[in-house]
Amino acid sequence: MHPLVMAEVRASLLTDEAWERLTHAPIGNSGPAAWQRLGDVLDAAAQGAAWPKPPAAR
Repeated sequence: MHPLVMAEVRASLLTDEAWERLTHAPIGNSGPAAWQRLGDVLDAAAQGAAWPKPPAAR
């Protein structure tokens, strides 16, 4: 992972609970879940909000 991306992840997830939530995020390396916006996923993990929906298939 690029160092700037890792720095943003660390800055966004300040608590153990946020890191724990991130481990359960509905993201993946293929299919619609692979196209989640990182910022949206990090915000949901940090805030305890609902996970964002994957973008619509084209």
